[in-house]
Amino acid sequence: ADVCGHPRDAEAIDFDDGNESELAGHGISAIEVWQVLTNDPTWVPNKKGRAGLWLAVGHTTGGRALTVPVAYDHIRRETRPITGWNSTTGEQARYL
Repeated sequence: ADVCGHPRDAEAIDFDDGNESELAGHGISAIEVWQVLTNDPTWVPNKKGRAGLWLAVGHTTGGRALTVPVAYDHIRRETRPITGWNSTTGEQARYL
């Protein structure tokens, strides 16, 4: 088992002006990210060297497919979205 825990076990999602403005720059709201993260997304290890150890790939309540790189603080059991984008065709085919 992963001793550092897994973001699916998070009890909180960490938003602030920094990541909310980063997401807004991609046309994504904090609410949409919250929906993806709480709607049983597919969790994928992110590529090495990228921000965030995990990618959450899932749908908003409205059906928008998003990919959201996150950092996970296993001590605080908190997920922090770093950025996000509309899931690519390949990501949707692979994970959704």
